[in-house]
Amino acid sequence: MHERHGEDDAVVLDASGSMASDDGTGTPAIDAARKSLTSLVDPLPTDAKVGMRVLGATVNTDPMPAEACDDTQRVVDIASGNRAQLISAIGKYSPNGWTPIPKALEQAGTDRGGSGKRSIVLVSDGESTCGDPCPTAESLAFSGVDLTIDVVGLSVDETTRQQLQCVADKGKYYRDTGT
Repeated sequence: MHERHGEDDAVVLDASGSMASDDGTGTPAIDAARKSLTSLVDPLPTDAKVGMRVLGATVNTDPMPAEACDDTQRVVDIASGNRAQLISAIGKYSPNGWTPIPKALEQAGTDRGGSGKRSIVLVSDGESTCGDPCPTAESLAFSGVDLTIDVVGLSVDETTRQQLQCVADKGKYYRDTGT
């Protein structure tokens, strides 16, 4: 991933219901997301400041209620020396709810503070169910902070790829091919 990671990072895991879908290799997308985030977190130096946020983990009623668009929680504070806590949190969440990417990005922006180099890494397989996340990413990019947003798209269709690519305009878009 991006060479700046570890300088005050917020990783965001999509735990929406679609993450139970096949990632193209016969396994659930959540497994690919876990593998991707673990490979990012595991080699970080102990002094790297990293935290984690999850989206879509708690509200799963149908039809989608308004509160589903606020369904994002900071599950590990941005700090150094918390690798074990991050690895544990990465493995804890199962596919559940909707996909509130705009709110998750907004809150990840708040989680990481307002000065210095910062990055957000979003791992998702789905299109946002709560509006276009591009304006949120753009707002974060123009907030006066040195920010990179990287996105790992897991087995996404073309519409979703375009949406996630737009979010990653201040970083890189990685396509997980399941290999």
